[in-house]
Amino acid sequence: MMNNLIRKCYLLSVGMIVSFILMSPVYSFNETQNMSTQKNKEAVITLLDEVWSKDNLQIVDQLIAPQYTIRHDPGDPWDGKTLDLTTFKERVKLSHHVFPDQKFYIEDLVGEGDQVAVSWRFTGTHKGSIPGLPTTNKKVNVSGLTIYYFKDGKIIGHWQVVDRLGFVEQLGTQSGRP
Repeated sequence: MMNNLIRKCYLLSVGMIVSFILMSPVYSFNETQNMSTQKNKEAVITLLDEVWSKDNLQIVDQLIAPQYTIRHDPGDPWDGKTLDLTTFKERVKLSHHVFPDQKFYIEDLVGEGDQVAVSWRFTGTHKGSIPGLPTTNKKVNVSGLTIYYFKDGKIIGHWQVVDRLGFVEQLGTQSGRP
């Protein structure tokens, strides 16, 4: 009887160890993926707050990959282009030239794997000219949605839609496209 009890305890212990070993990589993978997704979300928050809202270009190299592709952004002159870090920074500078007080507000943020989707609101005063759109000194409040893509912890590009019609209407232009 004692021998049978010891045998059952031994089998139970071996079964628990095997289960633990088999479950550990799955748990570890999910935990690593969750940590990576959380870091990606933090990178997007930093990008919108520090780079786009505060014009902090010193941290761009920490957040953005050497090649950044704008996969979809209708109405944006960089739509479909791949930018290097210098060009990405020039894009931010141009935006701050046109809207020196620009600010992005995050409405919602969702991450999954190597993608982070953010719905946002942009405010700013139109102080610089855009090709085909002279300075108006009017304030705008525009919403959009951007999906950022990551590789090796850096942002490699985005897919974006923006309420460009609302933007143009707020500036009081009739051209339909700035």
